[in-house]
Amino acid sequence: MSITTIFRACVISVAALVVSGPAASSAFGADFPWFGKRNSSWFFAGDLEAGLYVNSYGQTNRYVDGFLDPTSANTGLLNNVRQSDFQLNQIYLYGGKKLETDNGFDLGGQIDFMYGTDSIYGQAAGLEYDTSHGDWRSGDYTYALPQTYLEMGYKDVSVKVGKIASPLGYESLISSERFFYSTSYSFNVAPNTHAGVVANWDINSRVSIFGGWVNGGDKFFDTSKDNAFLGGVEYQLSCKTTLAYTLLAGRDNQWNDNNNYFVNTLVIDHKLNKNWEYVFEWTLNSNDADAWYDNAYGINQELFYRWNRCWGVGGRVEWMHFNPGADFVDVSDNAYAFTLGLNWTPCERLIIRPEIRYDRFENERLFDALAKKDQFSGGCSMVVTF
Repeated sequence: MSITTIFRACVISVAALVVSGPAASSAFGADFPWFGKRNSSWFFAGDLEAGLYVNSYGQTNRYVDGFLDPTSANTGLLNNVRQSDFQLNQIYLYGGKKLETDNGFDLGGQIDFMYGTDSIYGQAAGLEYDTSHGDWRSGDYTYALPQTYLEMGYKDVSVKVGKIASPLGYESLISSERFFYSTSYSFNVAPNTHAGVVANWDINSRVSIFGGWVNGGDKFFDTSKDNAFLGGVEYQLSCKTTLAYTLLAGRDNQWNDNNNYFVNTLVIDHKLNKNWEYVFEWTLNSNDADAWYDNAYGINQELFYRWNRCWGVGGRVEWMHFNPGADFVDVSDNAYAFTLGLNWTPCERLIIRPEIRYDRFENERLFDALAKKDQFSGGCSMVVTF
């Protein structure tokens, strides 16, 4: 896909969607419109994001056997992998039928489709790629089915069967549901999808619990040797504060010979007033395997200020401790990142979000072909919701 083709498609999409009228969205995420009849349980929605991201060293986009070298470009720690190159981050489409269980039993489900440079984060072994051929993440532009599930429910209890987006952490795979263009270290440490059977119980208007069996993280059903429990609780502490705790615990027999792992996240979202919002996120990945995120743990904090419906500014401060791993760091290290971003929503279907970012490692020389410990980067993206 050429840059000219991508740019032309984005311009046409923006013009068509902006002219067609308003839809429900905000600078702090999107409440997608449900197309069709107003009271219909069937829905279809999505978004499109494209942009440009650069770093202070101007590193090239270097590949080894079809895979992006994690020390090149903007490094594998950022979702915007292509340095100084206009990229289509994602076309994200989803649709299905939502549950309506007020009167008893009901059936529903959802299918998501994703294409672009962000799609690697929505892929699963055994579905979008075959581990025996090693063709996962080959090249930048690929596709994913982040969610493909059936759902059944009765009153306050529901069950999902299939591939679902992970409830771990704060950030979403969908661009318009994130404030910043780049993602946090926490987003990269935890899995993004699961395949399995997960039940949810809305105990009351303030407390929901969920739990079930999943095939680990970022894997589909055919890698059946991986067994894990996924569960958690969401508690509305007050009208301004929400707490969400999620854990994933299991054993991976597929790739790592009885590798035990435990991942958990704690997210506290507090609205200080009508303009200010603060998010605290704790992430821990305790893992026996040899990868860069094993035994990584850290804190991500985000603060947002909304002037009005059109303008919002946000800051993100991160700390993540990494143990030695094969992909990135060779020694135990502490990483720090500081991000400042702006959201401009000239109309309800369009979000423009520039940002600047600074990353620093205490020990590892990760940036500029392993010669630097820190890096300035930044960029701007355009998000269209429909």
